[in-house]
Amino acid sequence: MINQIRKNKKDIFLITTAIFMSLGAIYLIGPFGIGYAVYDDNYENNISIIEDELHVVQDNLVDELNKTEQLKQEIEVVSLDFSRCNLEKEIQVEKCKISSESEKKDYEEEIVSLKNEFQIDLIKEKDDYKDKIDEINDELNEVKEELNEEKENNLNLAKNLANSICCKERVDKTSIDSFAVVDGNLFCLTGAENKINCP
Repeated sequence: MINQIRKNKKDIFLITTAIFMSLGAIYLIGPFGIGYAVYDDNYENNISIIEDELHVVQDNLVDELNKTEQLKQEIEVVSLDFSRCNLEKEIQVEKCKISSESEKKDYEEEIVSLKNEFQIDLIKEKDDYKDKIDEINDELNEVKEELNEEKENNLNLAKNLANSICCKERVDKTSIDSFAVVDGNLFCLTGAENKINCP
């Protein structure tokens, strides 16, 4: 009888455990199924959004690669300019195998010194070129002033000649009140820009 009670308790325990496990499975598996359905509905939208973001990232990457390439080219130009002035020293440094830290430090200090000298030379060259450009600009301005003076003198000469010639022609043709110079020839006209001044 005790065995029968123990067996019944054991059966009840197993049945209760099976019921709780079934309920637990339903409780746990249900949300997974619902989540999968929701995830499946939004999957295409998420893929589209991710593809758009991927295009933006790719465009940004292309821009950054272009900037990097431009920067690389500028660095190469600066490096070539530096190498031109410092090539002999760099070859010596490459050939030498520095065996101790002090020797290495000495060479590094010398390189820094040469770089500084090179930069000073570049600055001096730049200043020299700037001075030459300023000098050329000054000369150009002087030539422009001379041309303007010559132009003004020629205009004054033309006005004096026009006053002399056109005032005489005005006696015969009273409508003449101005003149023009075309291809080096003086014409007495009516209503032109340059007015004559007859006494």
